[in-house]
Amino acid sequence: MWDGANWSALGNGCSDRLDAIAAANGRLYAAASFINLPGASYSKGRFFNLDKTEAAGVAQWDGSRWSSLASGYIDNNGLVRAIAVNGSDVYIGGAFAQVGGSMVQNLNWYYEGGSNASSIAKWNGSSWSAVGGGVAFSAGPNGAAPTVISLAFNGPDLYAGGTFTSVGTNLAAGAIARWDGTSWFAVGPPGVIYTPGSFTYAEVDSIGFLGTDLVIAGGNVGNGVGDLTLGAFVSVGDIAGFDGAHWYPFGGGVYGTFGGNSVYYPSVSALAVDGTNTYVGGNFTNVAGRAANGVACISGRIVSALGAGVDNEVTALLVEGTNLYAGGSFTNAGGVNSPAIARWDGAVWNAVGGGLNGTVYALATFGGNLVVGGNFQGSGANASPNYLASWDGSNWTELGAGIGGPVYSLLADAGILYVGGAFSSAGATQANSIAAWDGTNWSALGQGVRLADYQGARPALVYCLATFGNKLYAGGEIYLAGTNSAGANDITAWDGSDWSPCGSGLTYSGGFSGAPTTAQAMLVMNGLLYVTGELINSAGGVSVSGLAAWNGTAWESVDTGLWSYGYQYQSPGPGNGYALAASGDEILIGGLFGAADGLPASGLAVWQPSAAATVSPPLLSFSTAAGQLKLTWPAAATGFTLERSAALGSGASWSAVAGSAATNSITVGISGACSFFRLRQ
Repeated sequence: MWDGANWSALGNGCSDRLDAIAAANGRLYAAASFINLPGASYSKGRFFNLDKTEAAGVAQWDGSRWSSLASGYIDNNGLVRAIAVNGSDVYIGGAFAQVGGSMVQNLNWYYEGGSNASSIAKWNGSSWSAVGGGVAFSAGPNGAAPTVISLAFNGPDLYAGGTFTSVGTNLAAGAIARWDGTSWFAVGPPGVIYTPGSFTYAEVDSIGFLGTDLVIAGGNVGNGVGDLTLGAFVSVGDIAGFDGAHWYPFGGGVYGTFGGNSVYYPSVSALAVDGTNTYVGGNFTNVAGRAANGVACISGRIVSALGAGVDNEVTALLVEGTNLYAGGSFTNAGGVNSPAIARWDGAVWNAVGGGLNGTVYALATFGGNLVVGGNFQGSGANASPNYLASWDGSNWTELGAGIGGPVYSLLADAGILYVGGAFSSAGATQANSIAAWDGTNWSALGQGVRLADYQGARPALVYCLATFGNKLYAGGEIYLAGTNSAGANDITAWDGSDWSPCGSGLTYSGGFSGAPTTAQAMLVMNGLLYVTGELINSAGGVSVSGLAAWNGTAWESVDTGLWSYGYQYQSPGPGNGYALAASGDEILIGGLFGAADGLPASGLAVWQPSAAATVSPPLLSFSTAAGQLKLTWPAAATGFTLERSAALGSGASWSAVAGSAATNSITVGISGACSFFRLRQ
């Protein structure tokens, strides 16, 4: 016994291995499975020697001496593996048919005090009684005996775990069941999956509670748990939780790949958040133990497949009203022919027109239509649209005269659609890998972005776009940007007139050479621009791993970041991030990695910024004088731009107030028209 400073023995100890202990009522109860008592008669059953006291499988310590819990014995082949105490009732579990001369089935209890025993079973001073028929195997695995290994109370309910398939009068309950004092109930149902005839039957060794949720752990729990609400099977990794309605695994992540090719690893390429639902898309066939092909919905701890999913990778997701649009390299969604793009309406998958001939990488809404970017040429038998298309609910059309190469990113902002990819023209306009569409015409953004000559005669690749402060940021595989040509290193900012680097950008330093560093996704949150991508271990000279944050002037690390499986390197390196999304105060990260901030995370992780990193929204104040409106905000609120609109809601069209990005106070004229103002970061 440990008193906080020293260990001390309890009497002279036990001659045998103890399998379970429980403390209650000022006593310590102990149970043993094996005999080591010279001269003990096996005909009397399972005794063990504890401080020279013979105890029939269970003993008690009152603070000064050991004694047998009760007279009687456990049968010759019996084992005691578990103890639980509730009030003055002592329950034991194991593998036995008799205790104290009474026939029982592996689960017994002792009532101390002689009063009402809640009509289950009780210790009456000379014998044990069964608890509702105990546990059994409906079809035992290769002759194994049904066994109770773990017991725990949650309020008045007793949970029993072990190796069994039924309780009471043949009620199906795989390895875990609940006794409410009167009747047995399956948990799930039907609890942990067991395959008859298999050596690897399920075994629940430990039971605990997390809040109101039941948590179990044991051998071969990883074979799966039954969940009749979610389907027939949820795979878990030897530890699982039950929230009263559904089973869920601890940990999570994505597993499996299309085709099962070991060259490829499971990954998340797209994320979309809609209220409490997070949609995940990528190259996987299982999410957190739930079979899900390429796309899934996560709500709290529950993972749901979206029908039969898709037959290949999902690389883009967009929630629009009650619909979820998915784009990628698939040809079939839920049994529906839907090349590269499909729509989930909450119940079934639907085709979007005739689909697109190729791969979709980006989705956005603009001008009331769905806009799709990718590497595709036409729809069905039609030769157009190419690379960029607009869907009005009935037909596919090009935007203007189209775009001159693959499109990897789209951003609709303040009435402008920004398009990033690998092209040299937008309509008749020369545009190097990035262009802007105002609904009527294409325009270039300065000299755009490019690669260095030594990188080959090919366009730069713009994989992600975001607005932060009063600038547009482009990320991808980039080296040259605008007239500030060299050193962009995969991320650059457009201020409306020219491009500028973000410090020294994103780089990889180390022994690996081959694939380039790239920025793949960006997210603005809490006054920072978060960036993730491939092979990133330095941001502006700051050591990072797969994930970094830009505050407008300097780079910051994000804890220890993302780490790879080690499959691309001689030793593990930075993990690859492909998608970012905000959910409340948390950042969701999807990609190809095995750990996040030192914790196991297979392709999917959640990061919560520290309180110190959170920036409260600044207060916008105003005053009037001489027909002028003066608006001010805290000088410490850097990176904010004042914007103005004549309306709110769907009719809003926000535009930056000239000069507001360089100050924290601005004066505008008052006219008869209504105006709304906001600070935007």
